[in-house]
Amino acid sequence: MTTTRPAASVGAARAIAASLIAGVTTFALVAWSMVGERGPQSPDAAATGPVIYAWAVLACGALIAAMLVWRTRITPRLESPRGPRKDEPGRQAALQSALIVVWALLEGAALFGVVVYFLYGATFPLAGGLLLVWLGIGLTFPRSEWFPRSTGAG
Repeated sequence: MTTTRPAASVGAARAIAASLIAGVTTFALVAWSMVGERGPQSPDAAATGPVIYAWAVLACGALIAAMLVWRTRITPRLESPRGPRKDEPGRQAALQSALIVVWALLEGAALFGVVVYFLYGATFPLAGGLLLVWLGIGLTFPRSEWFPRSTGAG
């Protein structure tokens, strides 16, 4: 029995990007609501400074890793002399996978920022995480020319 994977498409890539943004934003709104009602959830206020620094290091590391993946995995596919070709669905799937890796790196740092806010009430990681995920995914949002449609001609 042969299984087939769905073809990579601009619609699927955009749906994934929007889902990642929506997930982080929803989590941030829930955390904001809960902290507003109950206050920070951690009894150890002394740990706030080191945890914020840990978040900042993680966010910087995630941003650097995302830029590295972009430069090594995505840019060569977009800037090749042939460009993304419709007769290479494996190439488009690899592009979509690399985009997901970039977005997941940014999402991880943003989610950690929301958790830091939830536990310690520190707004900097919350705002920084949301900015990171919104700008990062927004700037790398899939374009239709990255995923040319197959014409059906062999």
